[in-house]
Amino acid sequence: MQTGKLKYRVEFYTVTGSLNGQLGYSAVETLASTRYADVRQLSQSETLTSGQVVGENNFEIKVRRVPGEIMAKSTLIKWNNRRMNITSIQADD
Repeated sequence: MQTGKLKYRVEFYTVTGSLNGQLGYSAVETLASTRYADVRQLSQSETLTSGQVVGENNFEIKVRRVPGEIMAKSTLIKWNNRRMNITSIQADD
């Protein structure tokens, strides 16, 4: 990974749920960390070969993980006023 390509600021949120006063479920987003990442929109052919959802804007986000940090699909990513869900996590060896 080239650190010079980590030029976009992204925010990682943990999402937890709680019951509200009307016996409904409310999602609570808590800022876990803010870091710089390499964000790139996937082309249509890359979306098909990687098995991503067709018809949506799919992005590849490369970020340097902090040792001991737990990254899960339930983590919410916010970048450039967009809310993104994690569909897969790949470790860069």
